[in-house]
Amino acid sequence: MKKGSGVSVQSRTLYGLVYLAMLLSLGHHIDHVIRGNNVGWPITAEVNAFTYSLGIYPLIFLGLFLYRSNRVGPGYWALLSGTGAVFVAWIHFGPAAVEPPAEIINLYERGSLAGWPSCGLWSSSWCSL
Repeated sequence: MKKGSGVSVQSRTLYGLVYLAMLLSLGHHIDHVIRGNNVGWPITAEVNAFTYSLGIYPLIFLGLFLYRSNRVGPGYWALLSGTGAVFVAWIHFGPAAVEPPAEIINLYERGSLAGWPSCGLWSSSWCSL
C-alpha cells in the first residue's frame, strides 16, 4: 500500500469488481422489468426466481461491510460470485430452465436496439432467433 493511501491496489481492484458485478446484476433485474416476464415480488405478487435473486444485494452490502472491517476477504466474493453465476446459469441454461435464451430474445422486437443488451455475451446467432 502506498504511504498516505487509505486503500490498497488489491482492495481497489476488488471494490471495482464488486461494483461492476452489482451494476451488471442491477442491469439484469432492470431488463426483467422492462421485458415484463418472469418478474416476481416486489413488482408482482408472485414469489419466484426473480424474487430470490434480489437477495444478492443485501449479500453484496453485507460483504462490503465485512470486507471493510477485515472480517472477510476475497474468498467471500469468489463464493458469492460463483454461487450467483451457477444460479443464473441454472435459471437460464439448466435442464429445467425457467427462462431460456430464446424466451428472452423473442420478447424484443426484431432489430430493436433494446434487444442487444439482453443478448449479452451470447453469439449473434442467438440474437437472430
